[in-house]
Amino acid sequence: MRDSGNLLAGFIIGGVCGFIASLMIAPECSDEMRSRIREKAQHMRTEVASEAEEVAEQLRERASEVVDRTKDVIDRSSRTVDEMEDKLEEAEEKLAEIQKKIEDAAGEPT
Repeated sequence: MRDSGNLLAGFIIGGVCGFIASLMIAPECSDEMRSRIREKAQHMRTEVASEAEEVAEQLRERASEVVDRTKDVIDRSSRTVDEMEDKLEEAEEKLAEIQKKIEDAAGEPT
């Protein structure tokens, strides 16, 4: 995104500098000058809108990637929690079996 912002800023600054240079190099009558200024401003507005749309599309794509990655992490975490719960249940069952055997062994006469 930083590169796109730098590109957009460079484009705008370059356009303004070029516009000013063109005004300084070729002075014209005021009506022609105003017409050229309007045309240049419209052209720059169109270019800036186009660049802004490209940046917005890049942001949408990156946001979509972040959402997808986040969903993947949540899914993997959920599976890990489920696996840990299953192992905990198995361990509890084995512990109960061991306790039962100990109690049975303690209750039997030797």
